[in-house]
Amino acid sequence: MKQLFFIAPPAIVASGCAWLGKRQVTQADPTMGMGEDEFKPKEQRAERIYLSGDSATYKTNVANNTLYWADNVYHFYKGKLSCFEQKTHFFNTNTVKIEEAKK
Repeated sequence: MKQLFFIAPPAIVASGCAWLGKRQVTQADPTMGMGEDEFKPKEQRAERIYLSGDSATYKTNVANNTLYWADNVYHFYKGKLSCFEQKTHFFNTNTVKIEEAKK
């Protein structure tokens, strides 16, 4: 019975921290040709990193720690999504997945 009192509180605290630590966010499903006005409400964490006359680029940080990080990069041209990149870096290994609009 004493062991239960020593095991239960740390287990309850750990499960509570895991539940509170979950990120309650949604990610936009990148659909080629979707407009910027359609994208912004879905991806509120997006940060504009480049802007010119007819193009804009947004970036979202998906995960980040000392060994692994991942970013999603959205490229808009004339207000429409033209290119989507998923970039990951894991312990000196970079991976880039690019999806572009078909011409």
